[in-house]
Amino acid sequence: MPVTITLHDSVARQLENQAKQQNVSLEQWAVEVLLRQSQSAVSGSRQESGPWTDERNARRCDLIDRQIEGTLTAVELQELDELQAQLRRHLDQNAPFDLAGAQRIHQQLLQKKRDAQLLSEASDGPV
Repeated sequence: MPVTITLHDSVARQLENQAKQQNVSLEQWAVEVLLRQSQSAVSGSRQESGPWTDERNARRCDLIDRQIEGTLTAVELQELDELQAQLRRHLDQNAPFDLAGAQRIHQQLLQKKRDAQLLSEASDGPV
């Protein structure tokens, strides 16, 4: 089945350079990288990676900076993806988002705004 993938220019150049080093076509190398990433994701999801630490977060931030700069290698991109997944799992387990609570606060703020507008309109009445 043919699949088309659009890559950031820097990632495409990195893959192209790696393919040349491996003496294979860009397409063949991209398939190999995707297969390795897929296998790693499956095996990684089965393994516990330990607690989320400040060191891991600092590494994640460094990799994000390098991704923005366009200097991230394919291996580092894989590492960043894994660190992002670890952070999501950590947050889901330790700090789940309380949507119902956020909606209650939102409604309270909207009510305060309406009350303030009514008070303002009442004080601006006829003099």
